[in-house]
Amino acid sequence: MIKFMTKILPSFIITLILIISCTSSKNMISPDVYLKGTDKFDTQNSTTYYSSDIDIQPVTFGGSGFSFFHFRFTQVKNNEYYQIKTLFSSNDWIFVEKIKFLVNKNFFEFNSLPDPIRKVGGPLGDNNIYEWNLFKVNPTFYKAIISANSVSVRLIGENSYIERDLDKKDIKKLTNFISYIFSKTIKTN
Repeated sequence: MIKFMTKILPSFIITLILIISCTSSKNMISPDVYLKGTDKFDTQNSTTYYSSDIDIQPVTFGGSGFSFFHFRFTQVKNNEYYQIKTLFSSNDWIFVEKIKFLVNKNFFEFNSLPDPIRKVGGPLGDNNIYEWNLFKVNPTFYKAIISANSVSVRLIGENSYIERDLDKKDIKKLTNFISYIFSKTIKTN
């Protein structure tokens, strides 16, 4: 039993610390809506909101990888930017190129913006690969999510893809975010 505890307990503590650090509610301004902190180098006084993370491939004990996305909305003066940010991590590259959604029976597909961030090795010295991508989306897509009964997401790479049907809880997180954006921040429609 002592050998088991000395092997499992450190991993459990590290996992717990990572989960707690990733779920900080410091910048939460409404359920499932976060406000990016101020940036002293931001001369345009932009404001960025982002949603709770939604798993595409959840973290599993002993699993080889994970992936998630969140919605982002940025205002810069009179301009508004709708985006999705993804993170894919595994032991092999898929070279993410697109993200595709099936919302009710309607398809939405978005290409990754150029120059995604790709690196090997994480903060704890692992050898996994990490791919961060940003996708420009449109208000029509956000509006489709508001009335969605079903949402499926597929992260498409050069080598492979991963996908997931979102559950009601995940859809609610997205609708909470979009409802807040549309009711509190949107200047144009």
